[in-house]
Amino acid sequence: MVDSRAQSIKDAFLALKEQSSQPQEGCSDPPIVDEVALYYQVVGGEKKNRVYGIGSQASIFYPSSSHGSSSTASYCAQSEAMEEEIQQLHQTVATLKDSLVAMEERD
Repeated sequence: MVDSRAQSIKDAFLALKEQSSQPQEGCSDPPIVDEVALYYQVVGGEKKNRVYGIGSQASIFYPSSSHGSSSTASYCAQSEAMEEEIQQLHQTVATLKDSLVAMEERD
């Protein structure tokens, strides 16, 4: 038998997990869901150095108490930012190669 608080936490967790698992618009990659962060969010975080359902063992799962909403960071957005940075690095490498070739030709 499950008490009402545990059942409501389970229902809220499953709903949030389902919501977080939805594909992002314009992104073909499936989102990465941090279930630990979702649970932490659903139970309301840490209270008196404890997390509901885990008790004093919370520090094993939550080493720091600053657990903002890391699960809200979109995998797709991170992926797009990395792709953009890679393109910029490729352009920088190409520019440096051109400069090196020009310097070698002068010598």
